[in-house]
Formats: sequence, structure tokens, C-alpha cells
Amino acid sequence: MAHALSSYDPTSRQENSTVIATDVFGSIRSLAAFRLTGSTKDYAIQLCQIAPRDFRQVWSAADSAGQYLATDPKGRSVMIAAVEKAKLVYILNRDAASNLTISSPLEAHKNNAIIHNIVGLDVGFENPLFAALEVDYSESDQDPTGEAFNTAEKV
Repeated sequence: MAHALSSYDPTSRQENSTVIATDVFGSIRSLAAFRLTGSTKDYAIQLCQIAPRDFRQVWSAADSAGQYLATDPKGRSVMIAAVEKAKLVYILNRDAASNLTISSPLEAHKNNAIIHNIVGLDVGFENPLFAALEVDYSESDQDPTGEAFNTAEKV
């Protein structure tokens, strides 16, 4: 079964006027739009999960970044996070020819945390700031009785 990601022009008088369409070989996990500061061009970031070629392979995406996606409201950075632990921040910028440039990832991991959601906060032109709803499970992980899990503060 083929999947496609399409963008439509809502101002067009034609019904379903497609601006761009592309095939996606996997499941779209997250999609976010951003605009670089001072730019008139919008960008979209999509995170896809691609199935392994051999379905007998066992793999987990709990600790590989890609489940959650958040952008800075000013379009300066993007955070990609996993369900467990991994959070990566990429700085977005423009080069001399006004092309989008993406930095190497900056790690923002927190051990023993299950992430429920992330969001980019509007802080004006201060350094980009992201918030994460997460639960610390370090005590629960060390408790064989399960009592620490029952008493842990849950979101």
C-alpha cells in the first residue's frame, strides 16, 4: 500500500488544487511547519517510521528520536524526541544564498524519563526554549515491589 503526502492550495478556485505531492515509504509520525525569521517561504518537517525489510527483525523505536516533533515559533530551531530519553535539537538558519541550513544535533537527553509531549515556547528573540511533559521512572526502575510505580506522580 503506497502512502503519499500532499499539500493543497486553499486559496485556489479549483477543488483539491495540489501544490506538491510526494510518496512516503512508511508511516508519518509527526509533521510540523516553520518559517525562518525574515523569510517569506514556509517549510515542513516530517518524521516517518520506515518498516524494516525483514519483518522478522525485532526493533524498538522507544529510544530513537522521532516520535515527537516541535518547532520554535520564530523558526530558529526544531526538537525531535523519542518516547524514552532521547531529545535532539537542530538549529535552523540560512546561508548567503538564503538556502535553509540545519546544524548538527545538540543532545538534550534526560535519563530515566518517559516523554509524553514536547512543545516550542514563544520567548520572543531570546534563546529558543522547549518544554517537555515527562515522567521520571528512575525510582520505579529500581523497586522490585512495584510500590514506587504506584506512588510516583503521574501526568
